[in-house]
Amino acid sequence: MIIMKNLIILVAGIMFAIVTLSSCKTQKANTKTSSQAYVDDRNNNEIVNKYWKLIEIQGKPVVFENKDIGELHMIFKEEDNIVSGFLGCNNFLGHFQLLDGNRILFSKMTVMSKMCFGESMEIEDKFIEVLQMVDNYNINDNILTLNRARMAPLARFEVVYME
Repeated sequence: MIIMKNLIILVAGIMFAIVTLSSCKTQKANTKTSSQAYVDDRNNNEIVNKYWKLIEIQGKPVVFENKDIGELHMIFKEEDNIVSGFLGCNNFLGHFQLLDGNRILFSKMTVMSKMCFGESMEIEDKFIEVLQMVDNYNINDNILTLNRARMAPLARFEVVYME
């Protein structure tokens, strides 16, 4: 069982490296500083090219007692339909597809594999579960809500604008 788990972690790491390296050429040609990539665009009601900070997951506010943990967030990069972010302990990378009717699909999701404990691991597990379940989204007043069908919202994010 331990060998299988280590094998899965190894395969996930290799897949992450392949996806990262294969996108390097495109990303280098179009590299922007964070302040250029996520400028204040409050009139734009799109999901892409914004920094989305997780504020609620499965109906519960996201609050960390440990301030050393970075913000849980995700960024949807329009170019190449790449989604990336921080889960609470590990970073993730994958692809997304926006469809008619505010539908969204995530695919080829890869998570780095650091050892995690406590509240960061609990929230990370919930975050991963949400990304696997979500099939639609809404944006209202700079709040992104990820949903599954007509169920209660799975997660809420607020946009963070860089000046």
